[in-house]
Amino acid sequence: LEGWENITAIDTSSVVVEQMRTRCAKLTELEFHVMDACALQFPDNSFNVIVDKACLDTVLCEAEDPPAAASAAVQEAHR
Repeated sequence: LEGWENITAIDTSSVVVEQMRTRCAKLTELEFHVMDACALQFPDNSFNVIVDKACLDTVLCEAEDPPAAASAAVQEAHR
């Protein structure tokens, strides 16, 4: 994480978020939130860069309407 600051990670699982908070407790530049990527709770223009690590794969495999859910996730990231 050298050179990266103010890193925000989200997951829909509170169990996963708690595990990551514990595992990464010494990495003060990281913060974790329980949140749905299709309905982000951050204000517009909150991030300079967004990196997706399997989010769209999960949305496409698990959503009732995969194309609509993927579109919603991308639109949320864009704003």
